[in-house]
Amino acid sequence: STEAGGKVHDGVHDGVHEPFSWTERRILEACRMSPRSTPELLAALGYAVRTRNFRSGLKHLLSLRLLELGIPGKPRSKNQKYRLTDRGRAMLQAMAK
Repeated sequence: STEAGGKVHDGVHDGVHEPFSWTERRILEACRMSPRSTPELLAALGYAVRTRNFRSGLKHLLSLRLLELGIPGKPRSKNQKYRLTDRGRAMLQAMAK
């Protein structure tokens, strides 16, 4: 593993072992201070449209329970925001080391 990947791997726990893509890291960082909508996340990443990287990164972070939906029962709501979970916060702290 690479030096950076090794540091991330060493700090990761609870069964989450894979390194994260640039897109996934940026999504987590963007949600650090407050929940973000899809347009806010796209703007934070500098994307004009939802790219495949963006969609797969978001899906991956949700599946690992690092992010959660602000409106769980309505995933396609126009008011939907993605919020960092406690697990996601711990992951960001581990990645910063």
